This record gives sequence, structure tokens and C-alpha cells, in this order.
Amino acid sequence: MNNSGLCLLNLLKENQLAPVDKGGDVDVTAVENADVMNMMDQGNIDAALVPEPWGTTLERNGAEIVLDYDEVYKNGDYPVAVVVVREEFLKENPDIADVFLEEHRKATDYMVQNTEEASATVNEEINAATGKSLDADILAGAFGKMTFSTDVNEQAIRDFADISLEQEFIAQDYENIFSERARKD
Repeated sequence: MNNSGLCLLNLLKENQLAPVDKGGDVDVTAVENADVMNMMDQGNIDAALVPEPWGTTLERNGAEIVLDYDEVYKNGDYPVAVVVVREEFLKENPDIADVFLEEHRKATDYMVQNTEEASATVNEEINAATGKSLDADILAGAFGKMTFSTDVNEQAIRDFADISLEQEFIAQDYENIFSERARKD
């Protein structure tokens, strides 16, 4: 389950709704982001909660935005992607983890300082993964809704873990899930 799915489950709960598999009447279907528009066009799904650039793509193709990114969860202040590592790997390979995190920080800083070039690179990767590039205006709209940062929003991650625990995606509570390495300036 990704964070879009967790946000959806949280929205359902906040509105006294539940997925069919939890005794409710909302049919939740996992769909690849690149396939959402086709599924909507065919009437196979009625709505979607997707990350960028897929949200802007749907909007530009006529989908109505019911809740924008900053209305879904925590005013949009939550991570879409985080760096994770097994504790055992971290203990056995601290130097590799440190080098990786440093390169991750550099890449993130590059994206912040060179948004246009980063956007073009992202589009190349989308094309490689899906066989289709996105229009420049879609990427500009999507990048306008995203914040790139190496700051760790620990509370949002803990809240996602709480939702995961409540939904039985994880079997146990969590402790010490953040490494001091991620907190370096």
C-alpha cells in the first residue's frame, strides 16, 4: 500500500466510510497510475487518488478535482517518497548508507535549484517506464504542487504507520524507525 492508498483509507475513515473488504461499501481498487485515465474513460473506476504528475494529467484531460493535494491529508505536508533501509544492512554497511544519503541530498538539492532540468529528466524516465512523455504544461503544473526536500516529516510518517497498523498492513507497532543519519544537515 502506498501513501495515496493510506490517504484514501484515512479519508474514508474520517467520513465514516470503509472499503468493502473492511465491511464498508466503497470498492477500492489498486490501479497503476498510468492506467487511471483509461480506467475512468471506460467507466471501470469513478474516482482516483493519485500522486503527481498523474493528478495534473487527469485534470488536464477533463477529470474534476474533488480534493486537491493540500486538502487530502495534513494540508499536503506529507512525504510521497522516503528512503528506507533494513536495520541489519545499516549496521553492517554504515559507510554505504552515508554515501547514499549524501548523494540523495545532492540530487534533491539539484532538483530544487534546477527545476526545469529536473522536470525534463523526470519526463524522460516517465517515457522510459510508460512509453509516453508528458506535455510540458502538465509537468509544470505537477512540479508546482510538489516540494522536494530531505527534511524528514517524522510525524507524518508515524501517522502513516498508525494508519497501516490500524488497517492491518503491518502486524506490530513501531519503535525507533528513524536513523540519526537522516537528520544530518
